[in-house]
Amino acid sequence: LAQQDEWGNTMLHYSCANGHVALVRHVTPSLPIEALNLVNEGGNTALHWASLNGHLDCVKVLLSAGADAKIINKARRMAVDEAEAQGKESVVLWFLALDM
Repeated sequence: LAQQDEWGNTMLHYSCANGHVALVRHVTPSLPIEALNLVNEGGNTALHWASLNGHLDCVKVLLSAGADAKIINKARRMAVDEAEAQGKESVVLWFLALDM
């Protein structure tokens, strides 16, 4: 599950980018924290991708599983910053409510 492709993406990256929350819910309990926080070549975690694509349900699952919202990618952005840059207001508001 933590296997990375040539760009450093995992199945979790792709699942979160595309909003496959049922799959994300299914796999996260079996993943160690390190796998939740793997970064791709852009420094993005699955949480970055879920956030910038506006998949709030995936964001919630990842955070509940222990994903690190403070990881900064190569563009010097945390997941909340990526959500803001893409106009994903519901995700930004969720992060703000959590004080992240």
